[in-house]
Amino acid sequence: AITDREAFAGGTLDGVRWADYVKTYDIHSGDLPKLLVIDLPGDKFWLQSDDDHRGAAAFLSDVKAGVARTRYQGLRGFPDRALAYYYDHQLQVVAILVGITLLVAATVYFAAADPPPQSRAKAD
Repeated sequence: AITDREAFAGGTLDGVRWADYVKTYDIHSGDLPKLLVIDLPGDKFWLQSDDDHRGAAAFLSDVKAGVARTRYQGLRGFPDRALAYYYDHQLQVVAILVGITLLVAATVYFAAADPPPQSRAKAD
């Protein structure tokens, strides 16, 4: 069996200096330190949750065993990123959705209130 040491290459990254890069993995400077596992060829990654206090070895074993929650980059990861954006900006998202709903409702209301144009009778 492959050990964690053989399965993973490790390193550290200054999450403040590279804040824009770590944001691509849903890490913000206020969340540091974090344990992140990246599979670049597979466009996927695993991020140890704040609730997981078991340590790095247990988290890495979960990743290796396929038990840890896999997250994706690119188009496949859009639902996760959209949900994270919603949680980070709930008030703005709700305000925009309410605005769009009111705009659509007003358009439908006023379109239904206008009488249809009269067709012209053909003059013979």
